[in-house]
Amino acid sequence: MYKRYMVWVFVLAAVIRVGLVIVNWEANDDHMKVIKIFMNEHRVPQREDCWEGFQPKLYHAFCAVTLSVLPTDSLSVQIRLCQMINCMAGLVTLYAIYLFLLNLQYPDKVKLFAFTLIALNPKFAGINAQVTNDSFVIMFSTLCLYNAYKFFVRWDKGNLLFMIFFSIMASLSKGNATVIAILIICMFLLKFLHPYSIRNKARAGYLGAFAAYLLIFLLIVPFFGQYWNHYRRFGSPFVTGIAKKPMPHFFEKEYKGRVGVVSIFDSYFTFRFIDMLKTPIIHVRDKGYPISRTSVWSQLYGNTHFVHFTEWPPTWVSEGNAVRWVGRGILLLALLPTLYWFIGAWRSVVSLFWYYLGGRSSKESIDGKVLLTVGSFAYAAFFVVFTMTYRSFEVMKAIFLFPALLCNCYLLAEGMDVVYEKCSSKLKVIHFLDVMLVALFVFYYVDLLILSYHLAL
Repeated sequence: MYKRYMVWVFVLAAVIRVGLVIVNWEANDDHMKVIKIFMNEHRVPQREDCWEGFQPKLYHAFCAVTLSVLPTDSLSVQIRLCQMINCMAGLVTLYAIYLFLLNLQYPDKVKLFAFTLIALNPKFAGINAQVTNDSFVIMFSTLCLYNAYKFFVRWDKGNLLFMIFFSIMASLSKGNATVIAILIICMFLLKFLHPYSIRNKARAGYLGAFAAYLLIFLLIVPFFGQYWNHYRRFGSPFVTGIAKKPMPHFFEKEYKGRVGVVSIFDSYFTFRFIDMLKTPIIHVRDKGYPISRTSVWSQLYGNTHFVHFTEWPPTWVSEGNAVRWVGRGILLLALLPTLYWFIGAWRSVVSLFWYYLGGRSSKESIDGKVLLTVGSFAYAAFFVVFTMTYRSFEVMKAIFLFPALLCNCYLLAEGMDVVYEKCSSKLKVIHFLDVMLVALFVFYYVDLLILSYHLAL
């Protein structure tokens, strides 16, 4: 029965995304210029050509080729075709997460709720309806992690090939996917270093797999992803359109530019939940913004769950009390899955700690737990370094962590499993938690309906 419900959730998620594609015509950033240079000038755009010229360009090249073979010169139609490509990428991502959850040893209700939290997430649905490379990097990263999980758990050569392929595709889509490449390299090294990870007979096989991954990845990604070109020209393989800022002081606040990170303490040791409830929509103006705008974790929390949390892109801005109250409802109810994530992360970290002291994992291969747990924390660390490097308000985007969607879905399911197991004899508590999650799903859906209605006007 729950499997059937998951299918219906998938259908609902598909309808939402297609509807947004039909009514939307604006993205967070102008990626159409990159696509147009591919189409009209038949060359690879460079950093100085346009705002998004620094990006790896797999998505842009794919869109350019697709538009070139279709008989239309209408910009509106071209935008929607590029958005539909992202919509399909989002649905492939959801299908991979669906398959992943089906193979986990959790109760059916846990799988259903974890899947619904991802499928109906307003921010994820919104990014799937824009012309941007984020949906591609999320899709390929999810597929890479899915096959990496099966490879390290079951040692399947077919999964190795898929892992290599999707890892390359992800890094050719966006620079933050290289976090997953580093994660996979670390997984191989862990297998070699830990004395109980692999038998001596299998060590040669893993060494060959590691060499194949490293060789193929390094032969393709640095050159076709423009990383090597950027390193030669700018001294770093990773460049953006935003200038780097000096490191923030620990306590002393500094307000410059598009104010974001003002100090380490103010931005990384705060969570301004009450302020977010008072002002659930963050202004992009340089004056008059709420204090939660300078709190990195407040920004991450709001951006993850509420599509109207920031006044961007401009055509997506919805004024009025209705959307603000929906935002407040989402921010309140989203505390529950956030708690589930922390419980799941704690349980995974503790089990890994005891395993490496000589214990064993009980629910699945320890390699899968290491991959997904470390993957989630690796992207959190990347988010901290990235926001501390650029410090601007606009880099505090939850979508930078979405390539680790599979990892966070796993920790959500792990946390839910713990809570339902502990409360198995307290039916009223379980029913209350279920009602809260269902209410959150309803608020997610209303948030997206408001967006669709606003864009359709």
